Amino acid sequence: MLQREACTMAIKCDLLTRREFLKAMVSATAVTFMSGRVSIASLPEHADVNVLFIMTDQHHHKALGIAGNELIKTPNLDRLARDGALFTNSFCVTPFCSPTRASLVTGLYPHAHGINANVDTPTGGLDSEFPITENLLHDAGFTTHHRGKWHLGAKRRYRAYAKDDVPRYGAYLRGVFNQLSLPKPPPDAPLVYGRPVQMIPAVQRAHAQWLKLPRRPKQDIALIGKIDLPPEHLPESWLTDLTIELMRKNVQRNFMLTCSYSAPHAFWVAPEPYYSMYDRNKVPIPPSYNQCPQLYESSIARRLGKLLGIDGMREYIAIYYGMVSMVDWNIGRLLQAMRELGIEDKTLVIFTSDHGDMQGAHGMTGKSAPACYEEIIRVPLIIRYPKRIPAGTVVDTFVSSVDIMPTILDYVGLPIPNGIHGCSLRPFIEGQVDGDRDAFVERTGKRWFQRMIRTRRWKYVYRSTGLHELFNLVEDPYEMHNLISEPKYRTIVKQLHARLRDWMATTDDPAVDNMPRAPA
Repeated sequence: MLQREACTMAIKCDLLTRREFLKAMVSATAVTFMSGRVSIASLPEHADVNVLFIMTDQHHHKALGIAGNELIKTPNLDRLARDGALFTNSFCVTPFCSPTRASLVTGLYPHAHGINANVDTPTGGLDSEFPITENLLHDAGFTTHHRGKWHLGAKRRYRAYAKDDVPRYGAYLRGVFNQLSLPKPPPDAPLVYGRPVQMIPAVQRAHAQWLKLPRRPKQDIALIGKIDLPPEHLPESWLTDLTIELMRKNVQRNFMLTCSYSAPHAFWVAPEPYYSMYDRNKVPIPPSYNQCPQLYESSIARRLGKLLGIDGMREYIAIYYGMVSMVDWNIGRLLQAMRELGIEDKTLVIFTSDHGDMQGAHGMTGKSAPACYEEIIRVPLIIRYPKRIPAGTVVDTFVSSVDIMPTILDYVGLPIPNGIHGCSLRPFIEGQVDGDRDAFVERTGKRWFQRMIRTRRWKYVYRSTGLHELFNLVEDPYEMHNLISEPKYRTIVKQLHARLRDWMATTDDPAVDNMPRAPA
């Protein structure tokens, strides 16, 4: 225990020093860029572009029709992908909301930007000195606005959003629906948006047991069911209305607008017609449903999964699909507004998510497990820009959350700061770059750290606790057989371990100093 605590303290101290150095280096590039008084007028001709950045929260990479899911209905996102570039191997940096969101706007992995867990208060959060995408566009003359989930502390600390006067999204979620003039619910009914949630018997039983569990999260994620509100009165529609209003207001200016939906993250509740849209007997139950390693048995994701049982799990997945379809309907409204305003061809649209969702894999729900399964580390990614990206483009290269920031800067004609970890995806879209990349995912806890490398065939997960994993994704795509202890794979493990350490050293990850040069 003392050795582990000493290791953790060393990581934290070293992390602070390295992070300050990296921040200074990245910021110096931004200062140099701004000292040249770069403005929209002085950018290349192709920089007459708007940016619409659309995010969902906890979106499974296969929860799209265009991704090969024959059940789910996402006509607007499917069309967006057909009209632009679809990325079939997009990975988040970590299956947590705040750390990935910080990586999306900084181009840095969590060990560099310092957000390793969710930010749940207005104080703290991402260091406002980091040159985030929105600040760089704002300083170049773009109008910048953010609507929806931010999850990185006080948004107004950033120049881009200092005057972005809109009620906090979290406060809206908690309060606005309490004021709707609907019949008062019975006092013992579980509430979401101030209205009772209608739950099937399997979920009712699970919810009652969930409330009795020790050390359960504050958020009542066992609230799963139907709500009697029209879709137009839900947060997704409100955010869409606000974003469309900003488009119309700024149609004559270059803008970057972010529309960040909370769905399909919990609460897993849906109104009609989305609640009944999917047959519970047809939603996919993963082959790994009945196989959960002991390592994850005590996780929140597994505890809720066990309480729900198979009927509750089908209900959760069907409602999740309905929430995705409801978001898709709202995204269709955004795209239609662009067409009506005549700005479709000059608007760079990026759609992605912060992380995935287990969707019943290994008997788990959500993402609250210390795992690196495909279901939670892969995310959808679509980029459309009619001026520059041919319709029907498909990119199979491994890409990451850290690549979004430099991609936006590249397409609007702004310099990419030195020292960031991501790279522009434009060369991959345009077919200028051959070859493949590895995917890397990280987690850093108070007393432990976890790093993952994924290749086309192999996934290797290293944990400071010693509970490592190795999967052959070609032969075992559902990750049901951990090969880490089998002697015949020792050479593979050594090779992957070395590649992982090389990446950690290249990105200045302080955890590399506490990771052995060879696996035990």
